[in-house]
Amino acid sequence: MVKSDDRLFYRFVDEVKTVYGSNLKSIILYGSVARGTANEESDVDIALIIEKEDEDMYDKLLDIVVAIELEYNIVITTALIETRLFEKWRDVSPFYKNITNEGIKLWTAA
Repeated sequence: MVKSDDRLFYRFVDEVKTVYGSNLKSIILYGSVARGTANEESDVDIALIIEKEDEDMYDKLLDIVVAIELEYNIVITTALIETRLFEKWRDVSPFYKNITNEGIKLWTAA
């Protein structure tokens, strides 16, 4: 079973906030770990709601994810979603509905 170690989440949130700054609006854990149904094959699914994408975002996120994956021996799957798209489709798209209905907010901008 995937161990949902709080240190993993604190580290992820801190590093992502540092890199994305005010562009970051919310970090949401979703999927089997959020539902409490994860097993040893499960990954950790995390959505990052951002104001606007830029071309460097994915590379910066990949660096953070790989470092944490290696340290904790887990697989992290991330989704970068612009706020305007998330707000528009959150009640329509099955993927966005899942994040909205089952997700656990790890961090939200004030």
